[in-house]
Amino acid sequence: MANRESVIEKVKKLLNLASNNANVNESATAAGLAQQLMLEHKLAVAEIETNDQDADDIVVAKTDVNFGATNLPKWKSILLASLTKASCCVAVRIAGAKLPTPYLFPTPDGEV
Repeated sequence: MANRESVIEKVKKLLNLASNNANVNESATAAGLAQQLMLEHKLAVAEIETNDQDADDIVVAKTDVNFGATNLPKWKSILLASLTKASCCVAVRIAGAKLPTPYLFPTPDGEV
């Protein structure tokens, strides 16, 4: 567990360097390294961000996406799948709704 905490600290330092650096190349490199570490160690963004926050500071966001049809066309399903994979989220469709509304939720382990 100590190894996981040290990786989280490294990722935080890299993200801080990426956001507070005037050099574009160094910022991009730091952001890329942070993302690589997060993927290798299956860290979710929530683990990085909430490590220093109280539970009261956590904000849960819901995004309604209404495609205006009872069945999603294939291209919209592919687009939704690509967005969820790139965002480390999962789309949930509420059964019984008049119109399909996929909801996106972050996955705890960053895998979809």
